Amino acid sequence: MIKVLIWLIYIGVGAAAIALSVANREPVPVSLAPLPYIFEIPMYFLFFIFAALGLFLAGLGGIVRQGIWRHRAKKAEKLVLQLEAKLDDREAERERAQADIMTAQAKLIAAQDGEMESANVVPAALPLEKKRSR
Repeated sequence: MIKVLIWLIYIGVGAAAIALSVANREPVPVSLAPLPYIFEIPMYFLFFIFAALGLFLAGLGGIVRQGIWRHRAKKAEKLVLQLEAKLDDREAERERAQADIMTAQAKLIAAQDGEMESANVVPAALPLEKKRSR
């Protein structure tokens, strides 16, 4: 349905361009102010030149705006990766601290029970290291 609508718009624009060309085919003098040259070209040709120039400048403006957004997205992605790395470091640090606490608790319990020889035993229920998926 959309393709049919687009084709109808194209046909309408084409018909308008043909009507403009037929109605404005007499030559018009065109001079570039500082230069001594004068050109005589059909009026419809001027319309088409300026329409094409407008499309080109609009496209160029869109490309520039898109480049700005891409640059911002790249900076945001870099920041996200830095923050994820920092979060991974903090999680690993927290897991090491938990393992140290569990080891210290095991040593304290062993010392309280009077079993000094087993004070260097690391508890078997240490948490496994988690890997973050990216």
